[in-house]
Amino acid sequence: MSGAELQLDAVDLELEQAIARGDRDALGRLADRLEAQAEANGGSHGLLVAAARARAALARIAPAAPTVTYAGWGRRVAGSLIDWTVIWVAVGIAVAVAPAVTVPSYVLPYVVPFVYFTVLHGASGRTLGKAALGMTLRRVDGGPVGYAAAAGRTVTQFLLFVLVLGFVIDSLWPLWSDKRRTLHDKAAGTVVVRNS
Repeated sequence: MSGAELQLDAVDLELEQAIARGDRDALGRLADRLEAQAEANGGSHGLLVAAARARAALARIAPAAPTVTYAGWGRRVAGSLIDWTVIWVAVGIAVAVAPAVTVPSYVLPYVVPFVYFTVLHGASGRTLGKAALGMTLRRVDGGPVGYAAAAGRTVTQFLLFVLVLGFVIDSLWPLWSDKRRTLHDKAAGTVVVRNS
């Protein structure tokens, strides 16, 4: 066996091992190295074929999906407690000044939370409670929520809140949901994730 054949056998072995491991980095480095060696050796056909095999294997191996950690139930409850504390303080202040601006005070407990959740989720996916505990609301595909979906999520959550049993079921749903989603998350196509 000639030196070139031994080299190609070693390259084949290295290539098969990288493919078996699904090692994209190793395949990319191997293809680059083989192409450089082929060029240095005047376009060695065997090295070019091996480089092409490495590139083809690299194309077949999907890049690793980024890992997503869904926010746990306890963290979500703690974030909600922070949010609702902020909201009730804001409602209390708004009710105190409502007579001065002629806003009916019975409307404020509905308007303030709606605006709070819709604007903050729509803008950044993070309310004060989520930000404090390292969570972000995202669409299921990972994209930003946007104002329309945030408004729909908030309305669904309010409707479930009005139905006491609906509120209880919605609040407990993340305990057995695969992505720890509430019913209002499912309705809006959203998920709450931990920040990296």
